[in-house]
Amino acid sequence: QTATAAGEREAVVWLASGDDLLRRFLESAGWAADGAHRTLATDDMATDDHDTNVSQLRQVRPRTLLEPSAS
Repeated sequence: QTATAAGEREAVVWLASGDDLLRRFLESAGWAADGAHRTLATDDMATDDHDTNVSQLRQVRPRTLLEPSAS
């Protein structure tokens, strides 16, 4: 309601590409992947020697159209 009151017509969310549980939940609520994806670098700090290991997180972007709230 807040988003539609502000004039927004759609919502998007980024989620980890391997998060099948969240993806299925969003799809059941009418969300669909729009083909966009990104890869983020993440730092995993080792606790003993403080070396940083860089890994990557691939994300996909589902979206949904928002219905205007009834006034």
